[in-house]
Amino acid sequence: MDNRDIIVIGGSSGATAPLKAILSALSQDLPAAVFVVLHIPARSLGLLATVASAAARLPVHAAADGMPISPGNIYLGVPDHHLILADGQIRLGRGPRENMARPSIDPLFRSAAVSYGPRVIGVVLSGLLNDGASGLEAIKRCGGLTLVQDPADAIADEMPRSALQALEVDLTLPAARIGDILSELASDPAGPALPVPPEIRLEVDIAAGARVDSDVLRRIADPAAVTCPQCGGVLSMVREAKPLRFRCQVGHAYTADVVAKEQENAVDEALRVALRIIEERAELVRRMAADGRNAGRRALAEMYEERAAEYSDYAETMRPNTATMPRRSGRPFCSRCRPRSLRGMRAHRTIEACAGLLLSRAGRVGAHSAHVSGILGSGILGCGVVSEIERNAVMVKPSEHAVSQGEKPAVVAICGSAASPRALLDLLRQLAP
Repeated sequence: MDNRDIIVIGGSSGATAPLKAILSALSQDLPAAVFVVLHIPARSLGLLATVASAAARLPVHAAADGMPISPGNIYLGVPDHHLILADGQIRLGRGPRENMARPSIDPLFRSAAVSYGPRVIGVVLSGLLNDGASGLEAIKRCGGLTLVQDPADAIADEMPRSALQALEVDLTLPAARIGDILSELASDPAGPALPVPPEIRLEVDIAAGARVDSDVLRRIADPAAVTCPQCGGVLSMVREAKPLRFRCQVGHAYTADVVAKEQENAVDEALRVALRIIEERAELVRRMAADGRNAGRRALAEMYEERAAEYSDYAETMRPNTATMPRRSGRPFCSRCRPRSLRGMRAHRTIEACAGLLLSRAGRVGAHSAHVSGILGSGILGCGVVSEIERNAVMVKPSEHAVSQGEKPAVVAICGSAASPRALLDLLRQLAP
C-alpha cells in the first residue's frame, strides 16, 4: 500500500518563518516529496536561497516544467506560473490568476488531490484573506490529510482561520511542531482512493491553461451580477464551493472575500476621483464669480458664488468617506501612499503587524521601499522617502505632507520590494532581539 508521499504547503504573508521551521525539522530520509507555494511577486528573488539554507538536509529545487517527482526532495513554486502535479511530474501552468496570484495555493492543492488522492497531506500556513481554503477542501474530498497552522501562532491568522471555517481540518498545530508531525505522517499508509469530483479536475485544467468560455464555466458555476476585478467580465458563482468562490469567463478565480476587498478599493478610488472633480469644479466656479464681479455683473457673480458654496458643501460631505481606507487597526493611511490594490493592502497590513512587534521589542519600526509608508518614530502613520541606506536600516526623510503633520525622520527596517512583505518579515525577525 502506498504511503502519504505527497506534501503540499501553501502560505502568504508571514509564512516564511514558519516554513523555514517546518522544512528544517523534516527528517533526512523523508519518504515524501514536498511542494511549496508562497504568494510571491513575479520578479521576486532570493526565496529559493532562503528556504534552501533552512532545509539543508533535503535537496531544494525551483520547479521546472516536466521535472520528475522524487521522494526526499523539496520543490518550490516559481514566479508567474501555477505549480501543478500530474502523472509523476511537475507542470507549470500559465492559466488565469487565482485570488490575484500566480502561483496560487489552490491550484497546487487541487492538482495534488486529483493526481494522488489519499496520498496527499495539505498544509496551510500564515496569510491574509482565505487563500488555500478551497484547495484544502479539495484535498479533503479526495481522501487526503489536512493540516493548518494554529491561528494563534500565525502572524497573519486569516488564512488558517478561513481554512478551519471552510472544512473539518484533521490537525491544527503550531509551526514548531508541524515538521516533526509531517515526518511521521509521511510514513503512514494512505487511505482508500475516492472518486475525484469532476469540478475539481476542471479547475486544475483551467489553471494549467485550458480554454475557458461560458459553456465550460456553466458546468461548475452560475452567472452572478458581479464583475471581475481584473478584466471586468461577468463573474459566475461556483456551486457548493467552500468558501464561497467566483470565476469569470476568462478564468480568473476569487473567493468572495477577495472580491469584496477589491470592490472596497474600487469604491474608495471612485470617491476620491469624484471628490477631486467636485473640488476642481468649486475652484472653477469661484474664479468665474470673481471674474463676474470684476466685470460688474453682480447677479452672475452671486449665482456662481452660490454654486461654489454648494460644491464645497458636497466636497465636505464626501471628505470623511475618502480620508481613510477600511482597516482593522483603525489608523488612516496617508493620502499620498494609500494602497490602491489588494497587493498593496496586504503589504501594508503585514508591515503594520511586523512593525508593531519590532517596536515593542527593539524600538525600531518597519516600512517598505522607495516611497515609504509605515509606523514612523513618532508612532503615527506617515509617508516619506529613503534618504540613507546602511545595511538593513534606512533613514526616512518625511515628505512635505508628513512634515506638516509633525513627523520626524526615523530609522526603519526595509526590504527590497514594496510588494514583498514576507521579505520584510524575515528582516524584522533578524533585527528583533
